Amino acid sequence: MKSIVYTILVTVLLAGANKATFGQTNANYPKTNTTMKDTTNQEQAFIDKFFVPAAAKDEFLQRMKYNRGFIHQLEGFIKDNAYFKTEENGNLTVITVAVWRDAQAIINAKEAVFAEYKRIGFNPVEFYERLHIQLERGTYSPIED
Repeated sequence: MKSIVYTILVTVLLAGANKATFGQTNANYPKTNTTMKDTTNQEQAFIDKFFVPAAAKDEFLQRMKYNRGFIHQLEGFIKDNAYFKTEENGNLTVITVAVWRDAQAIINAKEAVFAEYKRIGFNPVEFYERLHIQLERGTYSPIED
């Protein structure tokens, strides 16, 4: 399982690599025989990257704790991790990685989360706008060697 999370994080880091040099052999990035194929029925990682102003830190972390606790109860959930980096100005960058059984488990989880938000009267768009939080989000599949 650690290798899956490691692969996901490496994939995220490499996503910003220069397309002209990606995959070429050099001292830092040796060429591999890595292949990518349809992995819809394999584990999927749902990765969020939040940019959180220092003033929003406490409220954001409280909301994140609630959300992580909620998804732990959902069918198809495997595990999650959260990582942060504090900038010199006190702002945070937070990355969360939730690993799910397959793509359908993510679809079901999104529906359950939206239903929970409606039940408790939480509006995520308003929350992010009010606190000036920026979000990047994506679903990632494992890369097979």
